Amino acid sequence: MHLKSYVGPNANAWLFAYQMILFIYLLILEVFSIVLCIRLGLPHPLALSLSHCICGQPLDLMRIHLLSCAHGGESMASHDVM
Repeated sequence: MHLKSYVGPNANAWLFAYQMILFIYLLILEVFSIVLCIRLGLPHPLALSLSHCICGQPLDLMRIHLLSCAHGGESMASHDVM
């Protein structure tokens, strides 16, 4: 009976814990990078390749429109829910 736990459907779940922790760590670094760029008044490097928003509006150097656009800006929607 004791050996059945080693071959159960989720017996290897602990092997994926490290991958999940690594993913969360990288996600936190990305969020910190975005917040730091906003705070310092710098455009985020990933947004520099964009010239227009999904709504069609041209973007300024800081890409501030991306934070509040109703068509693609998820930050306002998630902020308002809280």
